[in-house]
Amino acid sequence: MNQLVIAEIDFGMNVLTSVEARAFYRTWRKLAPNRAGSWSAIRDATFTVAGKKKWTGVDVMSALRDHLAALQDDRCCYCRRRLGGIAYARPIEHILPKNIYGQYTFTYRNLAVACFDCNHVKSKANWSDWPQNRRGYLNEKCCNSFFHARFHDYDSHVRYLHLETNGASISIYAGLTPQGRHLCVQLLRKSSERILAESANPRFSATMSKLRGQVQQMAVATDDTKLLDFMEALELAADPP
Repeated sequence: MNQLVIAEIDFGMNVLTSVEARAFYRTWRKLAPNRAGSWSAIRDATFTVAGKKKWTGVDVMSALRDHLAALQDDRCCYCRRRLGGIAYARPIEHILPKNIYGQYTFTYRNLAVACFDCNHVKSKANWSDWPQNRRGYLNEKCCNSFFHARFHDYDSHVRYLHLETNGASISIYAGLTPQGRHLCVQLLRKSSERILAESANPRFSATMSKLRGQVQQMAVATDDTKLLDFMEALELAADPP
C-alpha cells in the first residue's frame, strides 16, 4: 500500500472522525460536478454529530487543511517554504483547477496546501491535458509534463536553497526532471521574484500580512470571491515587471 493511499485512509478515518462527517464530505464531493461555487458554499453547510454537536463546512475544511499541511511537514507543496499561521497564508490548492475540473473539487488526491504566493501565482492555470469531462481522476503516468504535488516526490524533481538576510528573502530552484523544470518556469521563478520584492520592502510586507489576516477573518462569514479578487488585483499591482 503506497503512502498516498495510507494518507487518504487516514483522512477518512482519523480526520473525518464521525459517520456524519464522512457522509457530509461524500455528499459535497458528489455535488461538486453539478454545483458552481461549491468550494465556497460548503462553509455555510452544517451537520450534527450524534444528534447533538453542530458542525459546519468550515470545521471540515480546517481539519482537511491541517491534515494536508502535516503531510507536507508544514511546508508549501510548491516552493517548500514554511507555511504561515493563518488560513490564507496556507490556502488549499486544487492541483487540477476547480473552475475547469469541478468534479474534482473535493477529490482528496487533487488537494494540497500551498503558500499564499504560490497559490496566487498558479491561480487557475491548468497544467494538465486530462479531458475535462472525465469522471475518474488522472494517475501518475498522466503527469509526465508537469509536477503533481500529491503524486510526485519533491526532492526527486526539484532542488532548492532558501536564504534569509536582513531585509530580503531569496529562494533558488533547479529542476531535475521535465516536471521539475516545468514547475520552476511556470511557478517558482515568478513566486520567488514576488517574495523577494515584498521582503525587500518591510512596510509593504507588513501591510500585506495584515490585509491577508483581515481577508481570512472576513471570509469566514461571507463568500470570499470578491475579497480574493481584491487581493489578486493588489498583488498584481505590486508584482515585479
